[in-house]
Amino acid sequence: MVKKLQNATLEDKLIPKWSVGCRRLTPGIGYLESLGTSNVEVVYREILKVTPKGCVCDDGQEHALEALICSTGFDTSFKPRFPLIGMSGENLRNEWAQEPASYLGIAASGFPNYIMFLDPNGPIGNGQVLTAIEAQADYM
Repeated sequence: MVKKLQNATLEDKLIPKWSVGCRRLTPGIGYLESLGTSNVEVVYREILKVTPKGCVCDDGQEHALEALICSTGFDTSFKPRFPLIGMSGENLRNEWAQEPASYLGIAASGFPNYIMFLDPNGPIGNGQVLTAIEAQADYM
């Protein structure tokens, strides 16, 4: 990443302090290089308001934008996007509507043929993702 970024500020903001495979996906091809091009300005500020020209950040500066991509509203509920009916006729979407629960992040009570990777109660928040997947695959 240092070789591709060539920018101490970006290196400090983007390079994780933990080992490869932990809690952060690898950037796509060309992504890191694009951050250093002349037509890109990387801004690490809080957006206070969106204007017709762009956005105003917490430092009072307005940044002109061609596109504003918001990465909010992700569905992190673990509810399946499809009906999943268990042994007793219950739907996992309803069972996990308020609070998802699984055994080791791979199995749901009452759904014996439904096996998952990295689902609720899985170890992805406290360790390496690849190691977690390998351990879950071995258990399965």
